[in-house]
Amino acid sequence: MKKNHKPIKQILKAISLSAIAFLLVFTFSCKKDKDKDDPTPVTKQYVLQIQNGAQTIGMDGNLTYSAVVISTDGVATPATGVSWTTSNAEVATIASNGAITIKGQGAITITASVTYEGKNLTCSVPLGIMVPTIFAVAPSAIIYEKGGSLQLETLFIGGQGTPTYTYTSSNANIATVSSTGLVNFVAAGSCTISVTSSLQPGNAFVVPVLVIDAITIPLPVVRIDLTPDAHDMFKNDTKQFTAQAYNSSNQAVTETFTWTSLDPTIASVDANGLVKGLKVGSTYIQASAKGIIGQAEIIVNPDTVIIVEPYYISLPAGGTQQFTAKAYNARNGQLLPGITNFNWMIPTYGFPIFDIATVNSTGLVTMKPEAMPGMMSFVIATVPGNEELGGAALLMVSIMKK
Repeated sequence: MKKNHKPIKQILKAISLSAIAFLLVFTFSCKKDKDKDDPTPVTKQYVLQIQNGAQTIGMDGNLTYSAVVISTDGVATPATGVSWTTSNAEVATIASNGAITIKGQGAITITASVTYEGKNLTCSVPLGIMVPTIFAVAPSAIIYEKGGSLQLETLFIGGQGTPTYTYTSSNANIATVSSTGLVNFVAAGSCTISVTSSLQPGNAFVVPVLVIDAITIPLPVVRIDLTPDAHDMFKNDTKQFTAQAYNSSNQAVTETFTWTSLDPTIASVDANGLVKGLKVGSTYIQASAKGIIGQAEIIVNPDTVIIVEPYYISLPAGGTQQFTAKAYNARNGQLLPGITNFNWMIPTYGFPIFDIATVNSTGLVTMKPEAMPGMMSFVIATVPGNEELGGAALLMVSIMKK
């Protein structure tokens, strides 16, 4: 076993700011009941919030958006009659109920609009749709206020080599990024940050970015930070999370939080923020108060790790490659000689351009003759009868000819 092998993991952390998607705020006056002693009207303000926040999903992912209207007194009302749009229908479309239909790869903006109390409210969030890479970036999608900064983190999920990374902004007038991955948010607008690995120069990890103006409406809660903001755990392990709310003056405030797991079959969370891993997979836990949501990603890993070798290969169209798999105890790294039989598969995405290869029952991969150079996919080995135990290697179509 190579000592620097790691389990294949997702590490798409969620930051609490990604749950805040305020763009336009509208003010209007609500008169009190007739009162001779106090005829002054009460001014109330509202914002529209997309609750799902900033996200990046795979080509085979699914996502349905929802939104709420939040008043200055912290009352959140589910938004009805929302008009949903995407910035590029060739990447994804969105139905009237907020459900996304994926059409292709790319970074887009999802916008919600609604008429509430006679006023038009609008907000947006970034969404990234991408094919797999041999590394991950956290956060994988960003909403942030103008004038702030955020450090990107990378995790190499292959097993060999020590990559270096190159960072590029599509629009430095919106957000800049340093050679070490520090993002500075310059002006309101949308752009992308591309992160390229030295071991995979032809396939960048693209982080969609939405920069918003500073929130001026005096809401009782404008953000919720979770600690930790992401966590890897084994099945049946537990982890205590805490939450802290902040008001529009960036002051910490005391709130009672409602804790929720977006997939309670993978990880549960109790009323005090104690999380337990139940099944291999990834999900988010959320803490909410006054209509605002903070969230953190939970990754539940198996005790057994399957290592597929080679972990990364570039093959020409029509080429072949034999893959092998071995099982290890994830806690101590010891080989498990009793597990030798594996099921092999390559995911299908429903788009011919992404279905680049086939694999037989022994792990022999054959690249399709029509496979387009630069396209990528996974080769996956799982344990028969226990499909949650599996490992993957990355497969890319090279520019070489067979």
